[in-house]
Amino acid sequence: MKRQHLLFGLLFSTAAFAQQDSLKPKPAPAQKSAAVTIVGVNNGANQLALIGNVSDTSHINTQTALLFNMSNGPITGMQLSGVVNITTDSISGAQFSGVGNMAQAASGVQVAGVMNMTNHTATAVQAAGSFNYAGQLNGIQLAGTGNIVAGKARGGQFSGAFNFAGKESEVFQVAGALNYAQHIRGAQIAGALNIANGDVYGVQISGAVNYARKVKGLQLGVFNFADSVQGASIGVFSFVRHGYHKLEISSSESMLFNTSFHTGSHLFHNIIGFGITQRNNDTYWSYHYGIGSAIKLTKRMDMVIDLTGHHVSRNSFNERVSELVRLEPLVDFHITKNISVFAGPALNVFVYDIQGMAGSESMAGFVPFDFYNQTFDNRWTVRAWAGGKIGLRFF
Repeated sequence: MKRQHLLFGLLFSTAAFAQQDSLKPKPAPAQKSAAVTIVGVNNGANQLALIGNVSDTSHINTQTALLFNMSNGPITGMQLSGVVNITTDSISGAQFSGVGNMAQAASGVQVAGVMNMTNHTATAVQAAGSFNYAGQLNGIQLAGTGNIVAGKARGGQFSGAFNFAGKESEVFQVAGALNYAQHIRGAQIAGALNIANGDVYGVQISGAVNYARKVKGLQLGVFNFADSVQGASIGVFSFVRHGYHKLEISSSESMLFNTSFHTGSHLFHNIIGFGITQRNNDTYWSYHYGIGSAIKLTKRMDMVIDLTGHHVSRNSFNERVSELVRLEPLVDFHITKNISVFAGPALNVFVYDIQGMAGSESMAGFVPFDFYNQTFDNRWTVRAWAGGKIGLRFF
């Protein structure tokens, strides 16, 4: 009986001790980095995979994959992939991929045959055969097709097709077709089209169209459009909403009646117009294009310098060379806010083709008088004279 009591007491004390021990806090297991290799080799800092490696190690020096490598921690070193490398935090070093690399942030170099993608800031260089993408950019993007920065960009974007910068950027954009930026401090150079949906502090140069809201600098293209310009918009046609717009009616020694439209900025504007006159029962008429600049002298007075080229026809349209160039320094006095009267001298140079004509008088009757008259190669006649112009401008 005593032996049974002794055995029962021993079992009870052992159970109580075990229960007391179970209530003590247990130390947390040591944190270990995870490394998963589906098919391939995982060797410490170096990972090589035929299908993929998945790792959340804090530092990986090299990842090489035919399909993909993914690391949840920063990589200080290199990723080289035949298909895809993914780093969801950051990378400091280089990514090289035959198809694509993707990193949450990058500092170093990304080179891809198809695509590089960095969702946050890319620092240094992105180069791709197709396109580059970055959340923000501090560095250079080089692509055969296009570059995209969703946020701010600082540095340069160079592509064969297009560049895109989503927010205010200090960037140099060069593209074969299109550049787009929200606000830009720097330059946009494109073969076809530059668009700044906000302000431009710098230069827009394109082979076709430039568009910006406000320009403090220069627009140079065939067509330029802006809300306001502090500088110059130079092209075949420029329209500045809050710029220089004048409708002109005038008379000169060359054309009795002229009308023209001036548009652009005060510093540089385009001139498009038409003129007609009657001499010796012949009607001479012309259409003209030119450029001008208005320099403010006083509150009500401007000095306007216009340079225009006119194609002159006699009665019916003349297909031969028959070109008049006029330089007109004019004084423009504002009578009211929207009406001004102007006058000034003009220098004329007229070049016309006499070869095959019935006589040299075919276009000679257009010239009222001259101080220079010379024919070259029995074909080209050059005549020059001084004249003047007076008229009204509206708006």
